[in-house]
Amino acid sequence: MKHSKPSRNRAVEDVFYHSGFQKEANFVPTKAEAILASEEDTRDLIRVVFKTVKYTAPLPIGITTSIDWDKIAPMAWHEDGSWQIEFSRDGYAKDLEFKIRLGNIWMEGANRNIPKTDKEIHLTDDDVYLAHKIEFSTDRWRPNHLVTLRTPVDGWYRDLFGRFHTTGNGSGKWVFELDRSRFRESEMEVSFVLDRQHRIRGVNLHISLDENERKLRDDDIDFGISPSAYVHAYDNLVAEESLWEQRIVPPRSRPSAEKVYDVIVVGSGIAGGTLADALSDQGLSTLVLEAGGLGYPVHMNEFPRSQFNPVSRDQLGSFSTDDSEFVGGLIFNLGGRSNYWSGIIPEMQLWEFRTGPWPDSVRDALLGTEEQLGVYKEANELMTKQVSMGPYQDRVVQLLKTDLGNSYKVEILPRSMHQPDVDCTGKLQNVVRRSCGAFSSSDLLLESLGYNTPAGEQYLDLALHHLTTKIEPAGDLVLAHCQDLIANRSCVYRARHLVMCCGSVETPRLAIQSGLSDPNTKMGRGLTDHAAYVNKWTPKLPTTGRLKWLGNVDGHAKIMVRPANPLENPFNIEVLINSSYWDVRHRDPDLWRNVRPNEATVGIKFIFASPLDDRNWIRPQGEGKKPLIHVGLNHDAKPYLDRIVKARNDIFIALGVPSTGLSTEWLNDEWHVGDKGSVQHSGGSMRMSDNGTGVVDENLKLLAYDNIHCCDASVFPSIPAANPSLTIAALALRLAKHLAHLRKDLNK
Repeated sequence: MKHSKPSRNRAVEDVFYHSGFQKEANFVPTKAEAILASEEDTRDLIRVVFKTVKYTAPLPIGITTSIDWDKIAPMAWHEDGSWQIEFSRDGYAKDLEFKIRLGNIWMEGANRNIPKTDKEIHLTDDDVYLAHKIEFSTDRWRPNHLVTLRTPVDGWYRDLFGRFHTTGNGSGKWVFELDRSRFRESEMEVSFVLDRQHRIRGVNLHISLDENERKLRDDDIDFGISPSAYVHAYDNLVAEESLWEQRIVPPRSRPSAEKVYDVIVVGSGIAGGTLADALSDQGLSTLVLEAGGLGYPVHMNEFPRSQFNPVSRDQLGSFSTDDSEFVGGLIFNLGGRSNYWSGIIPEMQLWEFRTGPWPDSVRDALLGTEEQLGVYKEANELMTKQVSMGPYQDRVVQLLKTDLGNSYKVEILPRSMHQPDVDCTGKLQNVVRRSCGAFSSSDLLLESLGYNTPAGEQYLDLALHHLTTKIEPAGDLVLAHCQDLIANRSCVYRARHLVMCCGSVETPRLAIQSGLSDPNTKMGRGLTDHAAYVNKWTPKLPTTGRLKWLGNVDGHAKIMVRPANPLENPFNIEVLINSSYWDVRHRDPDLWRNVRPNEATVGIKFIFASPLDDRNWIRPQGEGKKPLIHVGLNHDAKPYLDRIVKARNDIFIALGVPSTGLSTEWLNDEWHVGDKGSVQHSGGSMRMSDNGTGVVDENLKLLAYDNIHCCDASVFPSIPAANPSLTIAALALRLAKHLAHLRKDLNK
């Protein structure tokens, strides 16, 4: 029987990535690591080489395969720092699957595969994770309580953090992983600690680290006290306020329960942070309610780099599915996902507004008219649109414009990468201003809170660790009911207007759970993502002939290509040359040299616009439980598969890729198909309309209320091909102007 282990695979999930071109990890060894089979050896042999600095001898490393999952074959330790094994595959015609094992501990993640045509495979510590698991299933000690583990290895007064996983029925478990590279003893004692202060009563727990896992329940653990903290349904959301957080977020910005604010904004991501800053700049007293704390004060790209993916590390488990297709997780912290996004900021084109019933007033406000500049211009300035990547990219753009002719429109892929010292030609200008890097609303809000001025914190309050549980209309006011997760108390704040900016999953959950009126029964319906198709292989660019300049390994280009007739070809095309330079920032010159590619390659991705699918829905399951989500596969791109093959070939040939190696018809094996829904780009669950058929009107106001609004991707009446971030920020800027006019009119 095929061995089944937990699906989470650090080797693949945490590999450093960039947006759009996420691919399967490439495990081809470097020249220094390759150990080739002897030329004289004609047997049908497979060699597995696991090079490691973590799981060294004398740990008993072995391998088990799909030939016999119950049999462990020991691997031999070599002086070069690798475990190796060579075995025969005679009589076994299928692809071979395997896992590395340490006794009864199986390698994390899915089974690894050796195609029948391959003779060897090479693994490193990035690919193999071996850990003993301790699972504590509990209904009593769920977050907002915190359970940690203490061991003699880390010291009996140092906490080892685990992860909490909530099931659909509201129960859950704490999971702790003891990496066998650090925890090498076969037997050990451990202890649980509650809320960093209550250790279990009685003797420590005795565990065997040679076993795959140890399972415990509430009856096995006694902390000597009764539960008291508010219980929510967000995996790994545990509130902790540090001295550093208190210093960087000034106490004077804390909210007042006695005050009536002009506007309460729920959520501090791209929508909420942009909206709150714009409102306070216009003199409206504004309160931001954020369920998370201070994680990163700026975008993650401004921090020291890591080969691991911080998005998968920091996101929360926040929903359950009915075995349908929806992936990803929310980010709860100041700035939300704006601290983690890829920075792509294309504007929606006219045809994308026509994909769904976008109100004409919204389209004109964003794109602009002959009489008025569009809000997109303001959003591009706020998000610091990149002006140039230098002559190499300019030359690529010109090449594609010339060779593709009138069939496509070619431009630089717009990104949020601040370049205050560079003009549109790449020429260095005034060097007084420093780059802010990529946009994040945490950076935006923290800078405002740092200055006691009208454009600073004079009209802006911020409440971190405040989980909004209910929105209540109260005459001319609206009440926000919250759980203060630090003080462990309930609180209520009042405002003349409230805006939900919680994202396409959390906004409808909060609205429905609050019992807000929904005249058209559209709340939570239509949750849709756009389909995306990525070419699996990245062909080499020429190093000889007319286009040999393209093969420069130091060149890098991010290009947006759009079909000239998007109504017949409703997709955008992102072209990326030398993808390893996507988000390069290395203080260490040795690491920078490792990033540099050995050859220039090109990748390509197709992103489709999609109408909302009303068969998709979100259903809250009650307070303290995860909402249930149903999202089907997105097949909107199916009629256009042959067209994207042609477009791929047109672009690759223009870049010097030989046409003889390009298929002229759709082949499934050549593509990564992104037809599942995801938290990142989905929307439509609180759709807007200008004819009273949606959830909010063209000014993003809920139809049944005069003072409750919504502003995030959930209001999209269709899903554009463009990345939604710039459009979300533009909608927030437009709403800020609208609310400011309302308040000024009332004051008059």
